[in-house]
Amino acid sequence: MQQRIVDIARVSGMRVWGPNCTGLVNTRETIFTPFMRLPNVDLEAISGNVAILAQSGMLAAGFMLQVIFSGFFKVSKSCAIGNKADIGESEVLEYLAADDATQVVLAYLESIPDGRRFLEAARSVLATKPLIVLKGGRSEAAAQAAVSHTASLAGADNVIDGALRQLGVFRAADFMQMMQLGKAFSLNPGRFEPATSGGNRVALITVSGGAGVVALDLMQDAGLKPATLSAPAIERLQGIFPSWMPPGNPIDIWPAIEKVGVEKAFSESIITALEDEDVDGVLLLPFSSRANAVFPAELIGEASQRLRKPVVSWVFGDIRFLDEYRQNLESQRVPVYDDLRTCIEAMSAYLTYARGAAR
Repeated sequence: MQQRIVDIARVSGMRVWGPNCTGLVNTRETIFTPFMRLPNVDLEAISGNVAILAQSGMLAAGFMLQVIFSGFFKVSKSCAIGNKADIGESEVLEYLAADDATQVVLAYLESIPDGRRFLEAARSVLATKPLIVLKGGRSEAAAQAAVSHTASLAGADNVIDGALRQLGVFRAADFMQMMQLGKAFSLNPGRFEPATSGGNRVALITVSGGAGVVALDLMQDAGLKPATLSAPAIERLQGIFPSWMPPGNPIDIWPAIEKVGVEKAFSESIITALEDEDVDGVLLLPFSSRANAVFPAELIGEASQRLRKPVVSWVFGDIRFLDEYRQNLESQRVPVYDDLRTCIEAMSAYLTYARGAAR
């Protein structure tokens, strides 16, 4: 029956979306086709810059609801393509590549039947926009489940993985990682500019030596390397550090806080790290407290954008002040995460996209 519908439609030039999906959402024009009820959708679904493409209908609709009510990011389009009887992922990607309302594309796929066309479509997206792909069906059991779910043949995962890496697509491991990276790119959809030839040298500013140690392990897992701070940067940091504490990377600034206070210690260390020509990005690991009131969020955001280097933060401490810290920094286009691994993955994604090639 599905094939008969497509055959009949093609005679007249009509295109078919689906079946087995919830359709599409366009927040700019307030087009909402899913069968689930969302009261006041024209008021709730505020137009944003992230497009979601999902082979699973309920997944795309669920993403929309989660995004709307959680504040991850705002959506431009949500496209559930289901069985792809006619319109598939490549055509949607080609459309999104040219869509001026979309600056970031997230895609969940179970199959890629036309690999050549998909790679060309992905390349057209990546010319101007970050593309994050979650490809299901890596294991034999998952591939079999995909067949029963959307009649999809998942394809050889190692071939797909290699092709995505060559293009510079960041491949998400799960739905939450895809959403969290979507948040990072929604704040900064443009490419940052690597300062070093490798484009993966990171300065780590922390108030906890232990957090710095764990962060270095996770950085290695994510393909990031600790930057070796230049001599001018070390000399500048010595001005805020006590004589008994030689600065290095990680930049453990608690002694500097004791000497010059929270605002100056963070301001000087962050600006110094960002202006260092041997640093591609800065990871910021502060402690949430009443001192958030003097945290230099605006200065950090201005320097990050001016120097075209990413700053990403993981914050821990007094939960009463976490939301305030997050809102202050994200208003300056600096993403804040509740776990350290995600924070580092976001930095890796920023620098991967900046280099134009997968790590």
